[in-house]
Amino acid sequence: MLEAEQNLRDKLLRFATSERYDGELARAFDLYWTGKYCIDDTSELGETDHARFIEYYIYDYQLAGHECTAVQRFAEFRSYTLSDEERRMLAEWEETVFGVFSAERSESSGMVLRDIFDGTELTVVNPELAMLPPDCLLIGRVITVLGERRLSGAVSSVPVSTEPVLRKFVTAKYDVYKREHPESDWRGFFQSERHGLQHLLLEMRLKIAAAGETQESHTERSA
Repeated sequence: MLEAEQNLRDKLLRFATSERYDGELARAFDLYWTGKYCIDDTSELGETDHARFIEYYIYDYQLAGHECTAVQRFAEFRSYTLSDEERRMLAEWEETVFGVFSAERSESSGMVLRDIFDGTELTVVNPELAMLPPDCLLIGRVITVLGERRLSGAVSSVPVSTEPVLRKFVTAKYDVYKREHPESDWRGFFQSERHGLQHLLLEMRLKIAAAGETQESHTERSA
């Protein structure tokens, strides 16, 4: 990671989690986790889950009374303190792309991802994607840094067999959203309803874990 990128991330995080936004952070946390966890005790949250929430809070959650995200608020009030390079990155970060992606093919310029809902293809530079099994979907955010696209570090992967469930749930939500916001698109939908997808992923995770425990219990009984 570039030093300027890390510095900007640190500044953005300090701004978004400063005392003035304590109430916003708590509301976003409850919305995202549906009461499963308490913001005063996040010891049960793993590092990746915490990173996913912070990403949602900074890039998707609409600050109450401001009708903007934390990254947009930061750009409005702190951009004058940044270097030219930091301002360029910040402008890119105001236009991140969240979606559900399949890894289509590897090219010299990177891995080509396809959004399974709108068909958009994006080339990202993430060498670690070459290690992923071919039968999974990636749920996460594509962020641009000085013209180079990459998946953020807070990515979820789910078996490709879950695609029908994802499609049914997300498409139903999108149809309702589209009727209420006819001028919007998939990008606007995911920003507005990102927490809803998290709720589905959490439910799926619990079901998979329960299935694993059931299988383990059955194996022990059989033994």
